[in-house]
Amino acid sequence: MIGITITPSHIDYSKIIDGKTVEKLIMGDCIIITGFAKELCPVDQGELKNSIMWAMHNSEGEFNKGGGGELAPYKARLRHPHSTEEGYVGSGSDHAGPVESGVAKAYYIRAKPGKMLAWKGKDGKMHFAPWVLHPPMKAQPYLRPAADYSKKVREQRHGTIIRARIKEVYKDNPTGTK
Repeated sequence: MIGITITPSHIDYSKIIDGKTVEKLIMGDCIIITGFAKELCPVDQGELKNSIMWAMHNSEGEFNKGGGGELAPYKARLRHPHSTEEGYVGSGSDHAGPVESGVAKAYYIRAKPGKMLAWKGKDGKMHFAPWVLHPPMKAQPYLRPAADYSKKVREQRHGTIIRARIKEVYKDNPTGTK
């Protein structure tokens, strides 16, 4: 599994922002980053793109909603974090990490006992083998750039939500005291 943990800002807004608003901010960040990650994700068969999802303690989204291609296996689904102030964006797919970070050396992929690996070659024919030597792979990052590229959008959204919450708090209580 590879992913990003989304937590509240280091700035303490506890006097004006309640838990529900924090959840709204985190869920929005998760959804935005997931969308960017799906756009940036390299696609071969589509399984990796479909496995990118977000999860919070009480909800999740976007699993197998990548816009076509091969569906991700259920085991690639992210687990829900326990904290109400955390969200995750990522993939539980076996090849999510190697695609994001790359692989420096060639490595073997072995079939399960009694099974064969199968793939469609460039010649259009099906090929079978008990093992293959996968060449080194250059990194094709999609999660970290998604967080970086979406930062401005997320900050603007935070500002809008926080300003609305400040207006709501101070509307009935101009001094801001509880």
